[in-house]
Amino acid sequence: ELDKDRAKIIDKKEGIYKTIYFDDVTDENNFAKLLDVTIKAIKDLLNSITIKDSDSVLIIGLGNRKATPDALGPLTIDSIKITRQIVELGLPLDKKYRVISSIVPGVMGTTGIETKEIIEGVIEKVKPSFLIVIDALAASSLERINKTIQLTDTGIHPGSGLLNNRFEISKETLGLPVIAIGIP
Repeated sequence: ELDKDRAKIIDKKEGIYKTIYFDDVTDENNFAKLLDVTIKAIKDLLNSITIKDSDSVLIIGLGNRKATPDALGPLTIDSIKITRQIVELGLPLDKKYRVISSIVPGVMGTTGIETKEIIEGVIEKVKPSFLIVIDALAASSLERINKTIQLTDTGIHPGSGLLNNRFEISKETLGLPVIAIGIP
């Protein structure tokens, strides 16, 4: 966790940062361990910012589905079990699930709309309790590619790794908690 003083020293936002390091994710044993560690890290992060099991979430897959290095967010959304429609139909939701909705807003180059503006519109209609934003990250070294998962409660600046800084997606800019998950 970075307090105000330490955050200023390394030019980061104050908040919680977690980095999970791993080796060969194609090895089934390593994958199972990585999955367990990642789930625990996300739960710990949610608990530390007082997100309740009953809080609804909007999961956002950032990136360009048509560009392999940038498709992580959209492809991840394809694997998430969405539950909001069950509740909207008045059906009971199994207690092990929360209300989950998702969006893949695309990129400004294909939509002509700032990602933050799309997210603001969805938030206005769906009214989630918090956001989880998933994105591919630019890596500072080759050793980090496909070897780390970064989690934070400070939000994300889409495109910043490519010096194409878009509007920040964070609690400060959207008014609700934002968990960012990035993988180089």
